Amino acid sequence: MTPVKQTVFRFPNGDCFRACVATILDLPIEDVPNFADAAANPVRRGIEWLRERGYTCLRIDWEGEPYRKQQYIRAYSEQTLYCIVGGESARSPREDGKKLYHAVVGYANGWGFELVHDPHPDNTFLKGDPDFVLWLFKTRDAASTH
Repeated sequence: MTPVKQTVFRFPNGDCFRACVATILDLPIEDVPNFADAAANPVRRGIEWLRERGYTCLRIDWEGEPYRKQQYIRAYSEQTLYCIVGGESARSPREDGKKLYHAVVGYANGWGFELVHDPHPDNTFLKGDPDFVLWLFKTRDAASTH
């Protein structure tokens, strides 16, 4: 993991998710598209881009339910894995007053995770509990060819 800071900061084109992908994959941010550009769902667009490059993703959503460590029972891993954690930004809401979303990098091991890298320069991470966690896995075929 090589920490990468985001380069675009304003809604709706902020590239925090792009910076998280670049961080986990050890890529320069320029090698990853800004999934928020003209995308109704930047995370879905990012997952599609990752799939084209030999990754599969596991996403857990809380959909309004509070985060509970017990929800990781089905996602237990003996391997330490970096993941993308999304939720409400710790910064002010959008200009229209709606919730501002943000993505950061977490470090998952065992039954939980800790937040380890905020791509925004103020390093305030998330406000409250996460809304989703996304793990990236190299597919077997892709892993054997690289």
